[in-house]
Amino acid sequence: MRKLQIPIVLDSLHNEMISVEFFEEHLGIREIHELRANNENKKRFLCFHCKSPVLLYARRSDSHESGHKYHVQHQAGKECLWKRDSKTLGEIYAGIKEGKRHREMKKLLQETLEVIDGWEVIDVDRRFIASLDNLERRKPDLHAKFKGQDVVFEIQIRSEDPTVIVKRKAFYKKQGMKLVWLSSESSELVSETYKTNALEMKQVQKDIAFANRGNIFFFNGRLSKISKTYNVLKLMAKYIDSTIIDGLIKCRWNDKIISFEDVNFKDGAAFYYDFISADDGNRQELELQGKRFVAENISSWQCRTWEDFLVNVKKGWPFVEITRNSEWLYQVYKEDYNDRVLRLKKTIIKILLDKKNDIRRWNRCARQLGNNDFGISPNVQLNVIASLLVISGYPVMKNTGPVRAAHNFYDHPSFHSYFNLFLLILNNSPYKEMIINDDTMSDRLRKDFSHIEQKTDFHEFMSWFLSEPKL
Repeated sequence: MRKLQIPIVLDSLHNEMISVEFFEEHLGIREIHELRANNENKKRFLCFHCKSPVLLYARRSDSHESGHKYHVQHQAGKECLWKRDSKTLGEIYAGIKEGKRHREMKKLLQETLEVIDGWEVIDVDRRFIASLDNLERRKPDLHAKFKGQDVVFEIQIRSEDPTVIVKRKAFYKKQGMKLVWLSSESSELVSETYKTNALEMKQVQKDIAFANRGNIFFFNGRLSKISKTYNVLKLMAKYIDSTIIDGLIKCRWNDKIISFEDVNFKDGAAFYYDFISADDGNRQELELQGKRFVAENISSWQCRTWEDFLVNVKKGWPFVEITRNSEWLYQVYKEDYNDRVLRLKKTIIKILLDKKNDIRRWNRCARQLGNNDFGISPNVQLNVIASLLVISGYPVMKNTGPVRAAHNFYDHPSFHSYFNLFLLILNNSPYKEMIINDDTMSDRLRKDFSHIEQKTDFHEFMSWFLSEPKL
């Protein structure tokens, strides 16, 4: 198995770590392509080791349902100990020269449009189209007019970076032109077998499709003949259909021969079937069901980490969009987590106030929590903890105030090994001035117990108890 360059990423939006296996497994195909096309999200996920932004890459894999395996890598030139030993990472899309097949495709499209009513070929791969400010320019494979409206065709034969596809789409949108990507694949690819095997879909074709609301169009010699016969430009539309089946959204590729008039244009995208709108509607329906599932079950999950929470969410909300629902999910997770933490802190105060059964109840609580991150261990000196909490402002000892609690660290030898912790707590205590200015403490503050070996077993507990969320 190929070694992962980055096994864990940091989601900087929530400052939570996510394993790469989880990252690929739980992000849906649509979210993955949105991440690949969206530059902003390239800054969201960081290498957990060096904290530098990572990029989402694709690698062909027939063993994966989507046809590609996704992983994250460092940006070019970034040094990190987690990098693979290989000297070059390679490119996702290797650019190749336009060859004979590309030229034949442009010629075929030109000859077809020239004999169909309503079309006028303006240029074939010679003239640049410039923006109004002349700061940008593009040279389309074929520029034509259909009933007076500018239409540009780009022939997909070489691989394209997804950001190039997005930028070209934005450019022609600004110019008020309709952009249509045409695949130059042969007729064999747009066949019945293709319907049942999306693995044959090239990654670049998927990127084009997701930039065009789930659609990509094919044109070949067979479609040229049909176009000439019916005096209408005919294309093969390959589109993703979104359907809810057994509580899951199933995305399947369909194809249909359509006329150019059937192509819709919106925000620079060209599409026959609006997969995004259909998918959004399905996702909204499942989102309502998913949020209801989370609200009804979160209290029983007792999740200690963000990743554990997401795993439980997926059990009843398999198609959850982590990116889209990130803010809501994280808010629900933190509210539940904080609520449980506050309840635990209140329980600890009740235990400390129960002098007769405090150690028994404390030990039971420690066993129930198991290996925890709160520093709650069995069989500890509860009187030391209670005194530290009183000094910190929590009334967990009856008839004992902050000053009396401070005296304990001078009066009792068993407290001396926690003297450094006492000084740390005192320095941050809301009663600091009261304690150090008390007449009974003036002489005692000069005492030094540094010669006694200091213990640190309560540091973790005190740090946790005094941290957010606070009582």
